[in-house]
Amino acid sequence: MADSEALRLDQITLKFGGLTVLEQVSLTVAQGELLALIGPNGAGKTSILNCISGIYRINSGHIQFGSRDITNCRPHEVARLGIARTFQHAELFPDMTVLENILVGRHAAMRTNPFAEGLFLPGVRREEVKNREVVEEILDFVELERYRHKAVGSLPFGIQKIVGFARALAYQPQILLLDEPCAGLNREDREDLARYIMRIQHEKRLAMIWVEHDMQMVADLADRLYVLDYGQVLAHGDTHKVLNDPRVIEAYIGHTTPSRVLLSVEREHQIQIDLLKEVAEAVSGGRDRTAIAEILGQLADYSRAHFSSEELLMRLYSYPDLEIHALDHARMMNSLDEMTAACRGEEYESLVRMISELEDFLLQHIATRDKKFSREHLAKSPAELTPPPA
Repeated sequence: MADSEALRLDQITLKFGGLTVLEQVSLTVAQGELLALIGPNGAGKTSILNCISGIYRINSGHIQFGSRDITNCRPHEVARLGIARTFQHAELFPDMTVLENILVGRHAAMRTNPFAEGLFLPGVRREEVKNREVVEEILDFVELERYRHKAVGSLPFGIQKIVGFARALAYQPQILLLDEPCAGLNREDREDLARYIMRIQHEKRLAMIWVEHDMQMVADLADRLYVLDYGQVLAHGDTHKVLNDPRVIEAYIGHTTPSRVLLSVEREHQIQIDLLKEVAEAVSGGRDRTAIAEILGQLADYSRAHFSSEELLMRLYSYPDLEIHALDHARMMNSLDEMTAACRGEEYESLVRMISELEDFLLQHIATRDKKFSREHLAKSPAELTPPPA
């Protein structure tokens, strides 16, 4: 293992019965590097994080952390070695405060015993002060001071995700595993999280493995990129080069033939519209809020995957209005976040209006921006749009 490598996966395979989840996957991440993992839903991205953190036991291959083989380590052993992670869902203690939840992240670092704690001996007091200082630094780092004494369950989802991020940081790990930290965040929260990730990289020099669907953030922040498809590494290397690889587009869309791509995009648009109408019918039909929130969740997940594949496609075609398109996508995801919050909160009566506004915006987006992209770009192959070399 090279001196600069923080972690190496060597030909790992993971199977559940007859299902092969990961097949001979190899990757490395260097100290201070931000390595992104992308791929369609079910490609095996989170499974890689679960294998590294000891939640899944691989069938073959090796996982090397520094000079140590951690292939057969249990989750608590992996954590003690200095590998921390976040989860797609924050997995917090809702009745505990923000401060208490972040203190949980220091549990593996505590160097006391039950007897000394019961007597609250001087060593325990010193240990408590030391760990509290670390947590105070993390609270300041992620700007959560004003929420410190609030119960996590009472906070907006975006803030909860930042608390989960802070809890992972609190252990002062050597490697940080980030599992879709941006999922469910609005644009402002995403920008905050991007800033924290950049600060971690530059100030703390942590190695990070980052599973993400937000292609714009990946393009802006990641040092290198691995693409998974059906449990195998499809492409890896320089972020911008990989994002423009036709094989990556094909993994998301299913093919790169212009006429078939157009049909796929139109079909995905129709599914979005149908899901939004299903939400409207559920609200007007008086279905319970849990059922409505579940449909909204399906729509959000589908839209996030669709927007990711569409933005990749636009990169392949060097579409000049990609940034404007991405802003529209962000606005629609923000609207879905607000609708979900309204469904669970006191603004339920405004849900009908919000659905109507989002439907109008989505239809306008499809009829204008998407139609322009289809007419000017999808009518040709990517090769026809690539200027000849000088």
